[in-house]
Amino acid sequence: MRGSLKIRREDTLEYNHLERFFSEVHDMEKAHLLITDGIVIDYADYMDKESMDKVYVQRILTPYQLEKILMGSDNNPHMIILRSEVLETWSASALQSIQDILSIKSGFYGCHVELCIVGRPGMYQMYLGKKSHSPVDVRSIEDEVPWAEAPLP
Repeated sequence: MRGSLKIRREDTLEYNHLERFFSEVHDMEKAHLLITDGIVIDYADYMDKESMDKVYVQRILTPYQLEKILMGSDNNPHMIILRSEVLETWSASALQSIQDILSIKSGFYGCHVELCIVGRPGMYQMYLGKKSHSPVDVRSIEDEVPWAEAPLP
């Protein structure tokens, strides 16, 4: 079974992703919803009673708790929603470890994982999703700068 890993950042929580995730839960055995402080979801509006019994909600307090949950949980789908302000307090090594665990869980074990970061861009993006926010559009600069290969000595 092939898994998937989707990582995205949003300024505010977009509920259309939650609605899609909860609609898919209806056909599954169970699913995991992991959230940090600062995330408030009234999921009773987005899913029916049958699906609600299949979603296991866990609050994430530390990066080590998230690592332990991911390594110890089953391979049913996971939706992880993290506040960017919380991620900024986590160490770079913890973020890299979480990225590695997510890659292994989705690539090797076939788990479907969605990671949604809510809030402003930050350095955490270098580890989760491998993207950073740059106010300069690098593509426009690259077109104007002539590049030349330097001969090897």
